[in-house]
Amino acid sequence: RIEVEMLLENFSKKTEELHNEIQEILSNIQTTKKALEMTMSNTRNHLMTLNIHISVLTLALTTSALTTGIFGMNLTSGLETHPHMFYYIVSILPAITIVIISFFWRHFNTNKKRSVSITGYALST
Repeated sequence: RIEVEMLLENFSKKTEELHNEIQEILSNIQTTKKALEMTMSNTRNHLMTLNIHISVLTLALTTSALTTGIFGMNLTSGLETHPHMFYYIVSILPAITIVIISFFWRHFNTNKKRSVSITGYALST
């Protein structure tokens, strides 16, 4: 009878040790899962930021391409007879592109600073 009690006590201790180890492993798994979720969220945010920047660049270049396409049509508007209109258009298009990009860049950075100050977290880029 004493041997059976010792066996049961030993079994109980081993079971408790295994239970504690399983709880520790589960805690480690949950911590790792949360860390991976945060890393994936950060990567997703960076990809969305890159997508916004590429979209703004595309918008700015499309504006120039649209203007060039309109003037490239063989329609008479009276502007083609002006001796310096070609040079005006060629110098205005890059300026428009730069204005569009700088407007969105300023707007994006202002909103980024505002969101950081609202949340109270220091975000690194």
